[in-house]
Amino acid sequence: MIDRAARLERIRVLLDERRHPERRIGIFSATNLTRLVLRLVLMGVVGGLAQRVLPSGPIGVTLTALAIGAADMAFGRAWARVQGQVQRGFRAGTSVLVVVLLLGTLVALLGPNSGIGRGLRGAGSDFLAEQNARLDRRNRARGIAVDPAQASGADWQLLIADSLLVKGTYREAEAWCRELGPGWGLPGGLGNLPTLSSWPTLERPVSVWAAGRSAIQIGDGQRPSVGSSGGYRDTEVKVVLCVQGGP
Repeated sequence: MIDRAARLERIRVLLDERRHPERRIGIFSATNLTRLVLRLVLMGVVGGLAQRVLPSGPIGVTLTALAIGAADMAFGRAWARVQGQVQRGFRAGTSVLVVVLLLGTLVALLGPNSGIGRGLRGAGSDFLAEQNARLDRRNRARGIAVDPAQASGADWQLLIADSLLVKGTYREAEAWCRELGPGWGLPGGLGNLPTLSSWPTLERPVSVWAAGRSAIQIGDGQRPSVGSSGGYRDTEVKVVLCVQGGP
């Protein structure tokens, strides 16, 4: 019954293409490229799963080939049902981005180490880096108001400007603390916290730089108990806390 329905649908498509030649699907059309990429992705996924589950040797190879063949046949039947909708979607101009993503997937699958693949990955990395840098610039410009009386203690100092907490990159924070004079620096991380006469009390907790490109959370007047390890971006900014006797 399914085969008969598929044949009837195929006949309908062929008749429609004969009546309207402009609706024919070209070899390099978006519709055919989409079908090719989806088929390759499905076969790759099924083959990978089969190799993990099935035993090695001739039997495993045979069963893997059968699984890939079955997946290909199932895809062909499913595609016959949705091909018309996909083609109409591309004609409406709503799936250009999908084509680009699918082509990128195809290049990655067929040649992850090729020049094109490396170029696509490089372009994606550059785009992500630029977006992160833009977010970091926006975060730097977003001020956090603080009472100047709460911004310093006997052996620590929060950097402020116009009653706003100053934010900077890790390198900037290191340099700014050194400029306060001998013995000043960033606090240690959670495993190497300095002993201070007091800790900052703010309206809400903030994350500040700590030695080793790590960070700690301050603001409740207590010794910090929340922190994170290093690995931050070079453009990432945080509030700057300087302490005497820091690393």
